[in-house]
Amino acid sequence: MQEREEIISDATAEPQFDDAEYWKEGEGLRDRETKTKWDLGAWLIKGADVLEERIAIEKQFGGKSVPSFYVRASETIGLAPGTLRDIASTYTRAVSVRTDACTWSHHRVLVNALPKASDRELKKWLDKAAAEQMTVAALQEAIGSRQKSKSGITFKITLAKDILDALADLAYEEDIDVPTFIGRHLAEYVASDGVQLERDFARSNKKARLLAKQQKNGRRLQRSHPGKHLGN
Repeated sequence: MQEREEIISDATAEPQFDDAEYWKEGEGLRDRETKTKWDLGAWLIKGADVLEERIAIEKQFGGKSVPSFYVRASETIGLAPGTLRDIASTYTRAVSVRTDACTWSHHRVLVNALPKASDRELKKWLDKAAAEQMTVAALQEAIGSRQKSKSGITFKITLAKDILDALADLAYEEDIDVPTFIGRHLAEYVASDGVQLERDFARSNKKARLLAKQQKNGRRLQRSHPGKHLGN
């Protein structure tokens, strides 16, 4: 009778939790997630190169209800358009320095933190992260520490609550805090071709206004003190 009870007890006992196997499974999921993000980035860029232009043409000829490429991609994949844009942006920027020794998140943090860095500099950071087995947070902290050593300006801004709430939702979607979200998108905005053209135009206007002001001041000085502008 006792032997039968032992058999029943063994049959109903919960299987032993294997710690090593559990963490090994997690590593496999991490690697699969990284590969999926690279594949998704390649898929997005392949479609965007062709379909964004077609959609723009359709909208131009009356197809106002035609969804944008990233809205359509969002409906297909199930991720928010902003998330897909971020994946496509990371892929475009990082694919030339891609290394399987680091996760997708390492690449994403790196290119977002250093939007103007050369491929050589990006690769140097990835090699460092791989060699030192840095976590994503450790890599982000190391980049932040390096950037703090450079000159910079810190300032405060006041935002309406509805705007702050919207930014918080968008930042949550990208799994970052609001200040980082604002800084990243401001950097991307300033680095865009359109803004650079506007900046060049603004600089030209600024120089023209300064020159006009100097000439006006020179004429005023000449009227008030004849000959003084000549050093008399």
